[in-house]
Amino acid sequence: MLMRTIGILAMLFAASQIGCTKPNAMSDLSASSITIRKMSLPDKIKILPFTRPKSFDRDAIPDGIEVAVQTVDAMGDPVKAWGSFRFELYRLREASNDPRGERLHDWEQPLATIRDQRGFWDRVTQTYRFQLEWGGAPLKPNDHYVLDVTYQPPDDADRVFAEPFVFEFEPDVDGIRSAADTTSRL
Repeated sequence: MLMRTIGILAMLFAASQIGCTKPNAMSDLSASSITIRKMSLPDKIKILPFTRPKSFDRDAIPDGIEVAVQTVDAMGDPVKAWGSFRFELYRLREASNDPRGERLHDWEQPLATIRDQRGFWDRVTQTYRFQLEWGGAPLKPNDHYVLDVTYQPPDDADRVFAEPFVFEFEPDVDGIRSAADTTSRL
């Protein structure tokens, strides 16, 4: 009977020790804060098919490229990005392992303030929209181009690269001509 009582007490003691041992929540949080931070930053960039040359004023002549970008975290969910984006536009190099030919334009866009976020973030689609003006010579119609997008976090962590986006510049020539005719008549 004494042995049986000692056995029951030993089991109760062991069970109480298992229930009382908890991991130190603060040390677990501290140890995983790097992981949490990394999981909240963009892990992947997707250049969406809405990306195209576009007029940014009321005429039909394209002024640049509107780039639609979705940034997603490690779980594949849309997430806001703080840091900067770099955009590079190349002429398409046909039949090559590297599709990037001559570099035509490059742009840098910081996302460092709340004003930046409000200016570029689309809440409905959970994407960023950037209007990149050519500034120099426009693209040649009916040519193919490659757009590269790179995201740089603010703390010089690893950059994130989008897959190169290939598109053909097919302007609405008739619309441009009629807009030019209307303007010349005024």
